[in-house]
Amino acid sequence: MNPAHMVEALEAVDVAALDDDELAAAVLRHERLVAAVAALGAVLHDEFHRRGRWALDGARSGATWVAARTGARPSVIASSVRTGAALRLLPDVAAVARGGRLGAEHLRVLGQTVRGFDADAVRDAAHFVAWGSQLDADGFATVMRHWRSAAEDAARAVDATLGGPVEEPSRLHLSRRFDGRWQLDGSLTDTDGKELAAALGAGVDRLLRAAAAGDPSLERRPGSELRATALLELVGQAMRDPGPRSVPDRYRVAVTVSATELEHGTFQTCDAYAYRVVVGERGEVLDVGRATSRWSPAMRRAITARDAGCVFPGCDRPHSWCDVHHCRPWADGGLTAVDNGALLCRHHHHFLHERGWTVQIPAPRAAPQVIRPDGTPYRIERLRERVAA
Repeated sequence: MNPAHMVEALEAVDVAALDDDELAAAVLRHERLVAAVAALGAVLHDEFHRRGRWALDGARSGATWVAARTGARPSVIASSVRTGAALRLLPDVAAVARGGRLGAEHLRVLGQTVRGFDADAVRDAAHFVAWGSQLDADGFATVMRHWRSAAEDAARAVDATLGGPVEEPSRLHLSRRFDGRWQLDGSLTDTDGKELAAALGAGVDRLLRAAAAGDPSLERRPGSELRATALLELVGQAMRDPGPRSVPDRYRVAVTVSATELEHGTFQTCDAYAYRVVVGERGEVLDVGRATSRWSPAMRRAITARDAGCVFPGCDRPHSWCDVHHCRPWADGGLTAVDNGALLCRHHHHFLHERGWTVQIPAPRAAPQVIRPDGTPYRIERLRERVAA
């Protein structure tokens, strides 16, 4: 029975009226249908990703485009894309899968295992996949791990024959142990290792100088502990909001004066110029007008509190991954003010500038809106909203 006929048969089932044998048969038909739908979905997801239609809407991939419109997890759709790519390389296996004879978990393992190989390399995988119907998901995963190991060995042998092995890429593993601590290990290429060693070396040198100057927090700490501290400081620098020292302001002075004093010039500054400053209820700077294009820490915090993360519809990047974007460009007279700033991840920030999209804030403290080049608001309509309509 093909999947279409299985759907019709299941729709006609009165579950309560089934006897035990009929119920068991219906369950098996259902599982085969689920497997067939998973295989078809994988083929569709892969083809959609390859055509690139999703990029026109600013998505990072076909998986994120689909996830934003269905509420599915992007990682689940991405796994389906990988499965579809594997089935495209193995047409005989695809025919078996489309018939519902390979379980959804088997398909996921297949997509993960053959990832990175070309059609010639995966040709032998068809023999292993044939065992899929005779093995449970764990057994199938074991078989496919052995196949991948053998395929990688064969690829390295070919590389050596053609002129030497290709350097193994850098890999890093981070896992939490049962005692609550975290285990970090991996291997790096020579280039990557030298770069990290130089960065950590500079950090360790700074810590050693601080220890020599009498910093009590660094007394009797071994080199391994200093390297860990240096690594965590690098991470912290990448994640923390910009500090006051990152925005030099040596020759500018902000003075709070009355309108009369400003009009008649009854105040003076030396080696500086005056500029307007709008402050919040707690005295935090929220608007510096045209004095600078740089966002102060207080402005970024205020914008982060409003936006939380990238404002591009469908994007899940948190604020720590985002730039603050001038909605009205600085070059066109835009102000450096909270009501002219919005969070955009680096990908969507570049996308807007390259494709002519914009961000608008319709009213003070209102949520930013992404606008297409034709002037219409861009909004993702979820699948369930379309069905309800």
